[in-house]
Amino acid sequence: MNRAQRRAAAHTTRRPPSISRLVAGQALMTRLYCASTKELNIAQRQALLEPFYFALDRLTLGRLDLEDFIQLNEANVFGFQLARRLWLHCPSEDGKALIEPSQADFEAAAEALATIGEREKRTGKFGATGDELMLLRNAFAWLDQLINVADEGHTLTALREAAEMISSNLMR
Repeated sequence: MNRAQRRAAAHTTRRPPSISRLVAGQALMTRLYCASTKELNIAQRQALLEPFYFALDRLTLGRLDLEDFIQLNEANVFGFQLARRLWLHCPSEDGKALIEPSQADFEAAAEALATIGEREKRTGKFGATGDELMLLRNAFAWLDQLINVADEGHTLTALREAAEMISSNLMR
């Protein structure tokens, strides 16, 4: 390398990797929506809960497929994450005491879903006992109540965390 090349190399500055404006804009919008303290409206609540209740109905009717099973798992993790976020950000001890019992119901529903998944491996069909359906309905009732008191930010963050958790477990 000659002198001119060495000088040119010494004066070049390293640039950080380029990020597309679209990706940067999406990241910014996601961050802004997750910080929102606006209350969810009825249409947003329905849009969030409808796929989960649809999957639960399909399980009850014996028509559940793998995609619906993943929806049920995502609903349960979403409810657990939402309860966790609300509990962490709740200023009063009375509010925390109201949220605490949800943990046991979400964990029981997770165990029921694990049992349903194991049964599907043996039989090739998703099916649930009456007790398992009751556990799932209890968890969904909690999710319904939590969504009614949560703001957009907590809801979107919990939903994103649940989706990441489910997709990371699917990759294993």
